[in-house]
Amino acid sequence: MSEKENNNEQLIMKTARIQSIISLIIVIAIVCMQPRISFAADEKPSETAVTEKFSNEEIIGMVSLGLSDEVIIEKIRSTSTAKFDTSLAALKTLKDAKVSDAVIKEMVSPKTGTKAVAQGVANTAEAGVPGMPKEYAICYKNADGKWFGLVHLPSSGSKATSIPFGPTSVRKLFHGAQAPVQIAERKPIFYIRAAYNQSLTREWMVVKMEKRADRRELEVASGTIWTGSKSGTKEKDTIEVEATKISDKLYSIVPTGELGDAEYALMHKVGKGFALYDFGITSQSTTAPTK
Repeated sequence: MSEKENNNEQLIMKTARIQSIISLIIVIAIVCMQPRISFAADEKPSETAVTEKFSNEEIIGMVSLGLSDEVIIEKIRSTSTAKFDTSLAALKTLKDAKVSDAVIKEMVSPKTGTKAVAQGVANTAEAGVPGMPKEYAICYKNADGKWFGLVHLPSSGSKATSIPFGPTSVRKLFHGAQAPVQIAERKPIFYIRAAYNQSLTREWMVVKMEKRADRRELEVASGTIWTGSKSGTKEKDTIEVEATKISDKLYSIVPTGELGDAEYALMHKVGKGFALYDFGITSQSTTAPTK
C-alpha cells in the first residue's frame, strides 16, 4: 500500500470515528432532555383493569387529574392491590405533588370503605353520566351501553436510534402488541372524572403508537446535528381533542378527526411530563368491558 493510500485510509477511519462520537453525543443529549413519564417504568400493563398496580405513582397521577380527595380515598379503599411507600422521602414527594393530608393519612393507614364516601362518589358520576363506574377516572361507553375503564400505560424502557450525521430519535417502549381495550367507534367519546378547566384541549391529546410483534413504541424526542434536538411526539401521530364540560368534576373529550385501525393512547400532560392511557381502534367489537 502506498503512503498516499495509507493516509487516505487513516483519514477515512478518523472521519468515521468522529461521526460515531457526534451521533453518540446527539443520542445522549436527546435522552437527557426527553419528557418524564409519570408512571413506574417496570410495571407491565395488566390484562384487566381490576388487577392494576396501585402505588404512590397512581396517587400522584390522580391528583394531577384534579380528582377530589373523596374519589382518591374511595379508590384506595376499594383496591386490594394498593401498596404505598410512606417513608419520609416518599411523604416529601407526595407533598411536593400537592397530595392532601387526608389522602396521605389514608395511604398510611388504609381503612375499609364507608357507605357515605362511596355514595358520594357514585352521586358524582350519576349526576353527569349515569352508570359510569366510580372506580375509574377515565371511561369509554360503547353503543351497547357497556363501560370500559382506561388505566395508566407504564413504559417498559427506552430505545435510541441514530444515523451518522442523520436523524436521531428516542422511543418509549410498552409491553404488549395491543391495548386491553379495543374500540370499534372511529371518534370515541371518553369521560374523565376531574375538575374542568378551559385549558383541557392543551392538556389532553390522542397519540398514535407504532405496533410491533410484542410491544408498542412512541417517539418522544428527535433531532439532528443540524437542527438540534426537540422533545415531543411526531406531528403526524398527534390528534387534537375537543373537551365538553358535563359537571364541575366531569367532562368528556373526543378526537377532532376519525381514527383509523391502530394502537393509540390518551396523553395527559402533567407539568414537564405526561401520562398515557392506552386503547386501540379496530373494526371488531369493543373488548374488555368493565360493566
